[in-house]
Amino acid sequence: MRPESWGVGYGRETVGLLLALAFRDLDLHRVWAARAPLNTASARTLLAAGFTEEGLIRGHVHVRGSWRDSVTYGILREEWEALSPR
Repeated sequence: MRPESWGVGYGRETVGLLLALAFRDLDLHRVWAARAPLNTASARTLLAAGFTEEGLIRGHVHVRGSWRDSVTYGILREEWEALSPR
């Protein structure tokens, strides 16, 4: 997201729409996400959407000449359903 749109809820809304698509339309059982360790805004967004932090993948992605870690999150259909309004 562009910096001028940060902090107004677009990220949370987007994640919510993607989870609805994943669980309602695509009938998935689980969705996972990854973020850079320093990206605390993404951490807040994922946790607010109901994800659970699951762990760290060391040396996960190669970015601008160096290997970077990723923090991973997951949410199961039943967890999402418990949080979603009917």
